[in-house]
Amino acid sequence: MPSQPDADAVAPPARRPERSAERIPAALILGSGGARGLAHVGVLRALEEDGRLAVRSITGTSIGALIGRLHAAGKLDAYVDWVAGLTRTDV
Repeated sequence: MPSQPDADAVAPPARRPERSAERIPAALILGSGGARGLAHVGVLRALEEDGRLAVRSITGTSIGALIGRLHAAGKLDAYVDWVAGLTRTDV
């Protein structure tokens, strides 16, 4: 009879592929809605940090298109800094 897994046992972390050789190509589709813009930024940063996907193309509508373009141009950090500096009267 097979033994039951130990409830206190911790599973080993999943093996993360090397950043260069095993990255999975992916395309992103980013939606519209101003508040989603910073969510898109968070997703892009998380995907880059994770390293398993290689984003090959980004398409989007409205703010999604803007975020995709800023990411492709390497200007995403400058945009986030600009947005973080806005006040209610600026908007």
